[in-house]
Amino acid sequence: MNSWRSQSGFTLVELLVVLPVVGLLLAGVVSIQQSGLQAYVTGSARVAVQQTARFALERVAREIRAASAITTAAASSITFVAQDGITAVTYMLNANNLERNGEVVVGGVEFLTLVYRDFNDAVGASAANTRRVDISIRTRNEDAPPGSAGDMKSENMTSVQLRNIL
Repeated sequence: MNSWRSQSGFTLVELLVVLPVVGLLLAGVVSIQQSGLQAYVTGSARVAVQQTARFALERVAREIRAASAITTAAASSITFVAQDGITAVTYMLNANNLERNGEVVVGGVEFLTLVYRDFNDAVGASAANTRRVDISIRTRNEDAPPGSAGDMKSENMTSVQLRNIL
């Protein structure tokens, strides 16, 4: 006949000791997983904001570079005649959207700054005397609440020498 003590299994005391240890191990695993997820969210938000800023900046710069004439030069908007010599193009900041002829190019733009320079590289050139445009743009993640992990900002700038203006 088998005695009560010879049966295999865990006693109540052993289970009470093991459960908190397993709980601590699981809490550590969850903590590591959450920090990895947070790093992923932060990194993907940063990449998205940087791509948005680069896309907007490169699109504006490419078209200004090929412009045949600048007709209006303001601090946060520009109007110029496109390379074809006919089409008027206006880029402007409207609320948090960068617009091209009234259509949104990108959203989440905090500021767009245009600085116009003449032949002597002097700032404040008139539209007719502009030979170079310095463009600065800062974007932020539109979907993330301010102060959250996904609330990223990216500021990019470039200088564009106009090719087709004599």
